[in-house]
Amino acid sequence: MIFPGGEVRYKLYTEKYEGHWRSALIHLFRNRWLYDLQEFDNHLYERSDLQWIREDYLAVLQFAWDADFYSAATDSYDPFREFFHRYDDLHGGYDIYAIWQGWPRLGLDSRNQWDLFRDLPGGMDSLRALSDFCRDRGSAFFISYNPWDQSTRPVDHLHEMEGIIRDSRADGVVLDTRGSSSAELQQAADHARKGVVMYSEGMAVPKDMPGIISGRVHNAIRMSPPLNLNRLIKPEFQVFRVLDLRDGRIRREMAVCLFNGYGAELNLFSPAHPWWLEEDYRFMGRCLMILRQNREAFHDPNWVPLADSPDSIWVNQWHHGDKELYTILSLKPEGYSGPLIRIHSDDLHWVSLWDHEEVVPVKTAEGSFLDCHIDPFSPGYSGT
Repeated sequence: MIFPGGEVRYKLYTEKYEGHWRSALIHLFRNRWLYDLQEFDNHLYERSDLQWIREDYLAVLQFAWDADFYSAATDSYDPFREFFHRYDDLHGGYDIYAIWQGWPRLGLDSRNQWDLFRDLPGGMDSLRALSDFCRDRGSAFFISYNPWDQSTRPVDHLHEMEGIIRDSRADGVVLDTRGSSSAELQQAADHARKGVVMYSEGMAVPKDMPGIISGRVHNAIRMSPPLNLNRLIKPEFQVFRVLDLRDGRIRREMAVCLFNGYGAELNLFSPAHPWWLEEDYRFMGRCLMILRQNREAFHDPNWVPLADSPDSIWVNQWHHGDKELYTILSLKPEGYSGPLIRIHSDDLHWVSLWDHEEVVPVKTAEGSFLDCHIDPFSPGYSGT
């Protein structure tokens, strides 16, 4: 919003580049960081205790008063333990579980966000038991932080965060309303225990990326753009795309996650239990299996966005060792059938990771291609 008499100033950057348009794009993002930085401080990304987040592809956020979290009738967290494993056979289980104790009740009395953690049934002993429950099953436990909580009981936020992380043995923190972290927040977490990851609500811009190693594609914009070039800036930055059940079918959003080689966040704050839930979770599970089994390729520092392909079919190319991997997103409502990906080596064996079938290259006058059939009525991909 620009008020009367106000103004907006923009900085415009131009640079001459000779070569292929894709090389120019990579130069702009990977070497110039969108002109947001002079150099990239890689310190956080080199910390071995924080690299575990790169292996995680499914996060879930839940309200503390969800009936699937706590039962007042039995005064127990049995609902949480049942919920945690309810859909394991469909999507493979949660890599990250995050509890949200604050809004909308924060502000109804003088208690602040840290008091609300301590006032959960059973107090910090129960919160720590839930954290240990997740960790014993190979999952991480996250708490949430509301930096805007300034009008309840005033306290030192950094001191309180350090205490809650230490007492709960949390593995990470969801930073509400933030697209960035800070050295002070990370230091407070480090004082409590090593390996605690900051996870921003919004996507970090290049100048903020050295200070945080994970974040989300927010669902404030419905059906946000399918190509995410943040991974071009820093492939080690772990991205999670928000999937909200109240917004309708989640297949398209999960397919976009697979296309970009990043994870998904199931946001369960809204009371939605749609009839298609298990069907879409099964689709999600197929995508997650490919992501988890090929995570080294999806952190390829030299991955290629928008490889050559027919109009309205987008292809990303990834590498790991001798492996070449392609993810496909078709924007053709009528579907597609025919040669799709040009191959440059006859020494590779090609398979469809979706269909678990061998793919035999097709020779044409223009060269050898991988054939692909994309059925617009299929519940998922059918191709390479």
